[in-house]
Amino acid sequence: MMEMIYHLNGDIMVWSTAVGGGAGHISIAYKDITTTSFVCFGQNWTIHERTSLEPHANYNNVLGWLRSKTTPPEPPEPPTPEALKKKHRFNWQTFTKNIRNRRNLTNRI
Repeated sequence: MMEMIYHLNGDIMVWSTAVGGGAGHISIAYKDITTTSFVCFGQNWTIHERTSLEPHANYNNVLGWLRSKTTPPEPPEPPTPEALKKKHRFNWQTFTKNIRNRRNLTNRI
């Protein structure tokens, strides 16, 4: 007997044309995934909601799901102050001034 594979958190759920006013629908699998129910993150399920977490008690009208074949790489470690100073050694004052200006701008926003 073949084992059924269910979606994982982050998979893109694909819905049939029986939902979405005949256009179908997509959403993102979010949590509480079982063989009979799941919660997904969707947008425009109803005219009054922009985004929402939607619990589903069954897989009716779900055509399937899409999953990336690869996992995204881990983000690189931020450079150390020493590495930054070495990289920008000829313009260290200008470099640090630009960093302070960006932080000040962010704080004002």
